Amino acid sequence: MTTPEQTRRNVLMTRALHNPDGLTKYEYTKGFTKADSIRFWVDAGALGFVRLGVNARGTAMYGLRSEVPE
Repeated sequence: MTTPEQTRRNVLMTRALHNPDGLTKYEYTKGFTKADSIRFWVDAGALGFVRLGVNARGTAMYGLRSEVPE
């Protein structure tokens, strides 16, 4: 059985993998409860999310750093 923490992190990781250009904090937490949304920063740190830049509106975009194997 998965914990609520693991379930939340699985959703965040799935969204990150499907959006390699990054998402805003709000896009990552869409559909989350307020309590789960507040935990975004802890989860993002644990999953290795980094700031990838900003969108056209100036909002920070977060995601996984892409690495090209050699």
